[in-house]
Amino acid sequence: MAKLLPHLETFENPNAWATGPKLKDEHIVAIAENFTKLNAIINIEMWHITNTGITNMAQAMGGKLLDLRINGSIYYLADSALSAIANYCPNLKTFQYKLSWGYSAAKDYLSGRGIVNLCARCRRLEILVLKDARNLTKEHCEEILRMIEEGDEGKFALRKIDLQGCYPFVVKEHPLRVVDKETR
Repeated sequence: MAKLLPHLETFENPNAWATGPKLKDEHIVAIAENFTKLNAIINIEMWHITNTGITNMAQAMGGKLLDLRINGSIYYLADSALSAIANYCPNLKTFQYKLSWGYSAAKDYLSGRGIVNLCARCRRLEILVLKDARNLTKEHCEEILRMIEEGDEGKFALRKIDLQGCYPFVVKEHPLRVVDKETR
């Protein structure tokens, strides 16, 4: 397939919600390894894709990965996989993580500290979208904002943070947004 589509830059899983076969760890890693021009992986449903698959995909993509959008479902994203994304994909510009199903605290291993780490290591990150990442607190958001505000000019590219879901410190209709320093 990679030989037929040598210039493929974006892989989007349009059938994440459909019945039938689901992507597995080995599929997402093979996609990352074989499509050499790929820089965006969108709508990855963690139905049969585990944190190990996400980690291995991040390692295979490395600095080429610019846009990553993950939906937690059977499996939830964990700090270990997020740390791998932060370490292996420093050029990431867009990161989105949303829960697709009802929330389960027993499966939630993604911490606010992990999200802060992603923002600190992926300095080119422009857009951060989180839905129901319930371990993210107001203090974590403030730490991210301080990091951006106190950083040297051009040190951080983050310009938009959208929080959706259960955040007692954010009004759903008015998600937290980072304002560009130059436009203040």
